[in-house]
Amino acid sequence: MIGTRVGIDIRDDMVVAVEVKGSLRQQVISRVAAVPLLDGNGLAAALADVCAQIEASGGDCVSVIPAGRLSFRNVKMPFSSARKIGQTIGYELETMVPAAMEGLVVDFAVATSGAQPDVLAAMVERQYLTEYLGQWRAAAVEPALLEVRNVPLAGYLAQRAHGPDCGLLLDLNRSGGEMVLFRAGRVVLVRDIVVTGDMDSAEMRAETCRRFCRAVMNTVRSYGNEGEVVAPETVFVTGPLVGVADVMTLLAEYMGLRVERVDLAAHASISLEPTVAAQWDGALMDGALALALRGRRAEAGSFNFRKEEFVVNRPLHRFKKEVALVSAFAMVLVALTAANLGFEYFYLQRQYQDLDGQVKGVFREALPQVTRIVDPVQQLRVRINEIKKSSSGSANGWAEISALAFLQEISTRVPASFMVRLTRLALDQEGARIKGETDNFNNVDVIKKDLEASPLFQEVTISSANLDRTGNKVQFELRIQ
Repeated sequence: MIGTRVGIDIRDDMVVAVEVKGSLRQQVISRVAAVPLLDGNGLAAALADVCAQIEASGGDCVSVIPAGRLSFRNVKMPFSSARKIGQTIGYELETMVPAAMEGLVVDFAVATSGAQPDVLAAMVERQYLTEYLGQWRAAAVEPALLEVRNVPLAGYLAQRAHGPDCGLLLDLNRSGGEMVLFRAGRVVLVRDIVVTGDMDSAEMRAETCRRFCRAVMNTVRSYGNEGEVVAPETVFVTGPLVGVADVMTLLAEYMGLRVERVDLAAHASISLEPTVAAQWDGALMDGALALALRGRRAEAGSFNFRKEEFVVNRPLHRFKKEVALVSAFAMVLVALTAANLGFEYFYLQRQYQDLDGQVKGVFREALPQVTRIVDPVQQLRVRINEIKKSSSGSANGWAEISALAFLQEISTRVPASFMVRLTRLALDQEGARIKGETDNFNNVDVIKKDLEASPLFQEVTISSANLDRTGNKVQFELRIQ
């Protein structure tokens, strides 16, 4: 992921935004903003204010559905295919929720692996989602993705190297908090825990923390299926109450577990701009930072309620950087293609020149008397046709007799009882010459007479007839017209 990403977290009493710039190798928190949600300051106004501070109105941002607006169910599915789960999850949830499924938008995350996985389903009322997105549009901002609060942060903790196999994330506020349970690198349970109480006095704070911890642990125990014991190893704490005196100590005491404060910027090795360092409050801003790091990419165990009729339609100007990148790539591709075609043309031109030189060389060898070469192939073709015409017009007519027919005629005329071996045959416009061997001189005379009887031959003469060196055979030569 390269570029600028903005995460906007909607808390109960505040809208928090974090802008991250850079790439996966080097990331910098460049701007942050936090605007209270007061009675006279609605969500649309707070969104407009926070986005103006970080100039996010013209770009993409990733945000969440506010806490308390989602309901969750854990469902055991008979298959692991995400496509099949998406097609049937609504039917599985029908008997588990009091509202009609047509009025809900549902998304899910596969919580466990295997042929029959446990699926964490999240639901939001369709009417509320319409009104909620209307407030975003009133602020002239369009969230590219809507997540479940704290799921990206818990997902990061779940997949962190050397982290616990089973852990619990608590986001504490004055009305209780939100809990996210993760196991084996996946988020498996999300719940809102509502516990009211006075957090200002030490005595009431201890009682409120005790009731909150008991509700959390009861929720964790109820998640175990068929007697399975779920035991978190570490409790990660974030939220505005992290800095309240003795809260961390009380949580560790009542839950009997190791408690650790979340510091996502340090864990993810993300640097801060000097102007941001003084404003940074990890307990308040870690949720928004996790959203910015998540970006628009789809991840296992993540949610997105921008679906169905709520799918985001991005105007073309939002793709300004992407279009510029694609245009630059296209220009490089065109330049490389042109260079490749130019090289191929140059190579073929050289090859053509070499072949043309070879053709002219053959022409000069065949017709040395011709000094003007215009089209060597056509000139050779014309000369060959002239030779064919002169041959076919000769008295001897050899152009109409093939060498095979000539040999067949000789074989037919020579007596079968003679021992005759032909050693050479030469055909030209003036006639034919054959050389061979036989037993005696009489055979040569007989062969001459038999060939003269052929209708193909006009005259047969004996050019020579001599004994070979051994004296056993007669070598002869006949000339045929």
